Amino acid sequence: MDITASEKRGECSEYEFFKKGVLLMLKRKANRIKAALAAGLIAASAIAVPVPASFAQKEVPLTAAAASDNYAKLLQYSLYFYDANMCGTQVGETTALDWRNDCHTGDEAMGGFHDAGDHAMFGQPQGYTAATLGWSYYEFKDAFNKTGQAAHLQTITDYFCKFFKASTKLDGSGNVTNFCYQKGDGDEDHAYWGPPEKQGNNRRQYWTSNSASDIAADYAAALAINYLNFGNAEDLKYAKALYAFSTKYNSMATDGPNGFYKSSSCQDEQAWAAGWLYLATKEDKYRNDCAGKQQQYIGWVHGWENKGLGAAIVNAYITNDWGKVNSYIGGQCTNPNAYFCMDKWGSARLNTTMQLCAMVATKHSNADYSNWCKSQMNYILGDNPARTCFVVGFADNSAKNPHHRAASGYNSYNELGNNTTSGPNAKVLVGALVGGPSDAGGTYQDNINDYVCNEVAIDYNAGFVGAAAALYAKYGTGSTVNSIPGVKKIYNSSSNPTTPPAQTTAPPQETTPQQTPQQPQQTTKPQDTPSTGGYKLDVNTSYTYNRLSEKMIGFPWEDFGIPTGEKPVKVEVNISTSADKIGTWQGAFGSSTSVDPDYWTQSEDMEEFMSGTSGKITWELDSATSSIIQTQYGGELKVGFWWIDCNKFNIDSIVVYTNGSGNSNPPAASSNTTKPQQVTTTTTTTKQPDQPSDSKVTKYGDANTDNKVDILDVIVINKAMLGSMQLSDQGKANADVNKNGKPDNDDSLKVLKSIVGLEKLS
Repeated sequence: MDITASEKRGECSEYEFFKKGVLLMLKRKANRIKAALAAGLIAASAIAVPVPASFAQKEVPLTAAAASDNYAKLLQYSLYFYDANMCGTQVGETTALDWRNDCHTGDEAMGGFHDAGDHAMFGQPQGYTAATLGWSYYEFKDAFNKTGQAAHLQTITDYFCKFFKASTKLDGSGNVTNFCYQKGDGDEDHAYWGPPEKQGNNRRQYWTSNSASDIAADYAAALAINYLNFGNAEDLKYAKALYAFSTKYNSMATDGPNGFYKSSSCQDEQAWAAGWLYLATKEDKYRNDCAGKQQQYIGWVHGWENKGLGAAIVNAYITNDWGKVNSYIGGQCTNPNAYFCMDKWGSARLNTTMQLCAMVATKHSNADYSNWCKSQMNYILGDNPARTCFVVGFADNSAKNPHHRAASGYNSYNELGNNTTSGPNAKVLVGALVGGPSDAGGTYQDNINDYVCNEVAIDYNAGFVGAAAALYAKYGTGSTVNSIPGVKKIYNSSSNPTTPPAQTTAPPQETTPQQTPQQPQQTTKPQDTPSTGGYKLDVNTSYTYNRLSEKMIGFPWEDFGIPTGEKPVKVEVNISTSADKIGTWQGAFGSSTSVDPDYWTQSEDMEEFMSGTSGKITWELDSATSSIIQTQYGGELKVGFWWIDCNKFNIDSIVVYTNGSGNSNPPAASSNTTKPQQVTTTTTTTKQPDQPSDSKVTKYGDANTDNKVDILDVIVINKAMLGSMQLSDQGKANADVNKNGKPDNDDSLKVLKSIVGLEKLS
């Protein structure tokens, strides 16, 4: 970053810009859409076409460029920028790039990420970036897992959070006494042009014992989200401490950030952090703070200085009221055919972050901004007047001259001079999102000295990563690659990670989800050998997956009737569903005790894939874990559901195998084995048998099974009739609205009529 952030980032209230006339504008737009659809009904009934031409040109611009919808590769590339900006003594062993190494090894608080094309490390973009990356994973975890990016994402957010904890000093009571909110002086840093490895180690560290409340709250939010995602209890401990510090002093530091990342308030950061802390702890004080500290209105897209929209979204998670969020987003995301340009500085950053927020609202509310987001991303990826892809290394026409010292190929300002292109020893800054057009008309130049259009920064890529994940979650298109110039560690859908040469990559929708290092198939095999029998608990209870509810489901150990002295060594949870298949389960096992029923010793996160409508989730306990489970003294067996594809499922039974040391004749674990008679099951809800085809319909017209009926369903039905794609069994049932046993042109017409209100589907 080479000028003041207050000028560069342009993050100020623009509420009055859209306040007046929004409802009238949306009403008129809806009428135009309806008229265009109605005019195309005759053509649609005569031939199977994707969509009436008038609508396609005005409302759903689908770019045919091959790279424009390769969202798997886009998500893969978007994360590598962070490997280029790592700082500290562990860069060499952590980065995925072969041209970065340890730097700034004299810092007091080690680690973190360089801010932009420079190497200073400002607190607000650090905290904002880590939290927004974690939010992207929290929302669209399945996209990261299916494309093999989960391990890469965790490596990055863990690296951030390790730095935040190293920056924070706690007393014996767990209170913050001092924390480092910035590393490096901005002016001094900008006077240097060259790689960070050669910059030196004597840069200033900024500490405070009673200020920088905005930054403390940013760090708290990032740590709380990382805890929600990956379960590190130390992250939550520091998150709570930093939030308490922030709300105690309510003061912003000026020494260091001024002239670069000056903050006007800490209330929005506190509301943002409080919402995530509530989701992590379920403590009412955080829920109340999230609601009470929010701004009355949202004035800007979620960003490093203004968390108003982000705070409103996390509050909507808690309250399920998306009115405030959609009131703002609906007034911004109006024209898919015009580039959304909020400010000339980093316009692509603001655009892609709005995409992330809009796709989250699409997922959780009745609004649907997916077509708008897809069109905006097409523009970012090259469908623009400059015919340039604003993601470095992604395509042949990608920007090639980002304003970035480490990648530039120059070692001084004298070498850089007035050159417009990178030097002869330049590196490909894989996945970096450059600033983009400086106006809504698309004005752009690929110039290394143009820090308006070609600056890159950690906060630029944060929302961009989320937008890529969201679009992959929505459309599922594209595939990852297994070789990238300058990358020594490839993360992809074949193996996660690999070192080149990697295995051939198949499209992610055709592969079985792979394991990440933190999600092994099973824990270490126990030393004790299980007996041939087991202790079965018939559960027969239905569940609906909800990511905001308690993650762990508990079953009292005493209900299994395990004799005194026997140690559990293996647990099998039998689940089933009335859906097409169970798919991917991600979660964990654990055990609580009567001493503290709310605390459990948790296994590592696990993942299993079940291709049918029933299957087993298995936990093999190591000896250490087996020994601390007190099955006769209270406590519960815990089963966690971080994610499950089928959403609605049934836990049929649980079988616990033991070492048999206390009982030479344990009951056999068979299909008719039941738990001891004196124990009663938790509920009597039972799984319903599969129904005839017509009763499997979840929503008539929803051919792409996204739980909405819109123009994309018409496109899907028509493509299926033309043989260019195949519907799932659920999609076929939903698409057959005329109930003649197959999706056809009449179904397409009926769905189209329903969209414009001329017919109802029942």
